[in-house]
Amino acid sequence: MTSLRIRTLLTSVALVASAGGVVLATDATASAGSSNEITTVSPYKPIISETFTVRGKLATAIVRPIQLQRLTSSGWKKVTSGSTTADGKFAIKAATTAKKTYRVFAQRFTIGDKTYGSRTTDRRTVTPVSQKVTTTVNRTTLRVGDTLVLTIANSPIRKGREVALRGTVRTPGGGTETFTQTLGVQNVNGKLRVDAQVESGTPKGTYIYQGVAAEANGAPRKFGNKVTVTIK
Repeated sequence: MTSLRIRTLLTSVALVASAGGVVLATDATASAGSSNEITTVSPYKPIISETFTVRGKLATAIVRPIQLQRLTSSGWKKVTSGSTTADGKFAIKAATTAKKTYRVFAQRFTIGDKTYGSRTTDRRTVTPVSQKVTTTVNRTTLRVGDTLVLTIANSPIRKGREVALRGTVRTPGGGTETFTQTLGVQNVNGKLRVDAQVESGTPKGTYIYQGVAAEANGAPRKFGNKVTVTIK
């Protein structure tokens, strides 16, 4: 337990090979029934501007250049490039601020005397979502001996995202002070909980708190709602 002093209020945290220009030949490595597919997009619903990863596999078990493309009104446009691994797998990153449809495309490709045909995966639509930070307290009026339990939660859940607390203290004498204090990281449930006890030396007044989720993996910093606590 810690006292509700300004700034030290909540210190107890519980909580690539090149494409060939030769005549197209038979793809010798594609087995019967093999396919080109996107298997996962992670996170499945990224936060707006958050980096997501497109994973999948091509039917050619070779290292070859690929493009992540998105569908536009004028056709497919390159977003970024990468390459497959020796077994044809790929993992390529991107970010978006709006709903987009993607595919992975590989141009025809030559290694030595073998030329492999172009490959195109299935389509996958990615819909980014807004984020939300919620700050709650167990009670809004406290006296000496009482314990304040403050919880900051974010949605969508991002385990390990750093959290800060922004607060404003207004004392009966008319003084005002604003501070920001880093608290820690959110757990598997997307929450961080802080417990603090009101001690006899705690300044009386109004405390306004607001949880802040830090910028993470491209997702911008997000401020939560404000909660007001009165120390009497």
